[in-house]
Amino acid sequence: MSNLLGRLRPSHDSTATDNPTTFSGATPRASTNDPSGLDQTTSNTTVVREKRSRRDLEAAEEEEEEEYEGWVDPYGPAPTVLQWFKWYWHDLLAFIILGAIALWLLMWSPVPYRKLFAVSYNPESGLTPSSTIIYPSFAHPKQSQIMPIVPDAMIAIFVPFISIWLINFFGIGTHGPTGRRLKTRGHGTFLLGRGSFWNVNNGCWGVIYSVMTGATLQIIIKLVIGGLRPHFLTVCDPQIEGVEGQGYGGLYFDVTVCRDFENRKDLIANAMQSFPSGHSIAAWAGLFYVSLYYNAHLKIFANYHPSFLKLLLFVAPMLAATLIVGSLTLDMSHNWYDIAAGSAIGVVMAILGYRMCFASVWDWRCNHIPLPRNREIGGFGYGLREMEMWSGGAATRNGGWGVAERYSHRSWGAPGDLAGVGAGLGGGGGLNGGNGGNGRHHGHGHVHGHSGRGHRGGETYMHAPPAGTGVGAGDGSAVYNR
Repeated sequence: MSNLLGRLRPSHDSTATDNPTTFSGATPRASTNDPSGLDQTTSNTTVVREKRSRRDLEAAEEEEEEEYEGWVDPYGPAPTVLQWFKWYWHDLLAFIILGAIALWLLMWSPVPYRKLFAVSYNPESGLTPSSTIIYPSFAHPKQSQIMPIVPDAMIAIFVPFISIWLINFFGIGTHGPTGRRLKTRGHGTFLLGRGSFWNVNNGCWGVIYSVMTGATLQIIIKLVIGGLRPHFLTVCDPQIEGVEGQGYGGLYFDVTVCRDFENRKDLIANAMQSFPSGHSIAAWAGLFYVSLYYNAHLKIFANYHPSFLKLLLFVAPMLAATLIVGSLTLDMSHNWYDIAAGSAIGVVMAILGYRMCFASVWDWRCNHIPLPRNREIGGFGYGLREMEMWSGGAATRNGGWGVAERYSHRSWGAPGDLAGVGAGLGGGGGLNGGNGGNGRHHGHGHVHGHSGRGHRGGETYMHAPPAGTGVGAGDGSAVYNR
């Protein structure tokens, strides 16, 4: 019994070991019969704890400061002006030539003599032209435009430019995984240590591609096809008395019947160039591009449930474009079909311009990644490694985005507009067949062919399997037919 009690009775050694506040060489424990000694021990313990807490906090802050260095642009720093010019001189030359042609066509603006139009007829005397307007939709009064073309073009260009710069300055690569705001250290910095030069570069080029191409197309289409504006008859003021018309019943005339035609050719020619709407093309080419950019970099339609405010931000540029083109019906500058055709062309131009500069339009995994022009980098390979390197290139921290590569842990297997890409988290796998090797996603699709990306024994190949035909399976396996 005495042995048992001895084992159950706690010793001073065990207490010193179990109590984290008791150290070797410290003041011995005071007797409970001495209140002053107990107070002194308690005070010493509190001081030790505070010192340890301060040291631990300082060490944690130093470790965090050292570890969370922020995201680094995988394409490297901004090039020199000379190097940038060597990569883009042909684009600049093409823009100069295209702008000169567009300006010449706009200044030339020939009168479409072959276009005929009906004016009026007298229902009481058969088809004899007289007083009843045949097409009152072309007889509206001429009004000043609510949104002139110059402000419309400025909005289409500079709203995207400003949006791209703001996204880079306030969003891209500026947060650590704990929410701390960071400067992007190392190479690849831009905008006072924030953002990505290549993102700004490609984003602005895409706007220029979109708006410039759309503007040139609308000038060519207007000169070739044209169309009567809603105020055409008011501008023309046809003088048909004693003039023999053309067509059935002599109802149709050409522009020579317009009042004072020789001195008002430019005004009359403009009134016959309604299709398509240049305002609509410019507005949608620039502002829909902004919506695409917001979606890609804020990951609005991606792998998490975003805030409603992001949806409003995505819709806002399209609302602005709709209001701009809608004003054309209020001042009777265009017909509804001119606006519809121009808007459709503008949307197509925005999609084409964005896709030329970024890895995807709608695929949330990579639609924020700018495509390289530098031949030394080569093309973007759409592989897992590259996608993780660009995780910090998004302007949101939701869904695991907006942090450096080493903090990025996500699945990449959602369908999108990527063609067969083989990449697995733990082994070979095709994105069309699901992620491989992580035990969470499994698919049944396969990626066949002599090109693509995949894994073999932990080794990634860029373009083609070493031999034979590569098959990337969604269950994490890789099969090669030799």
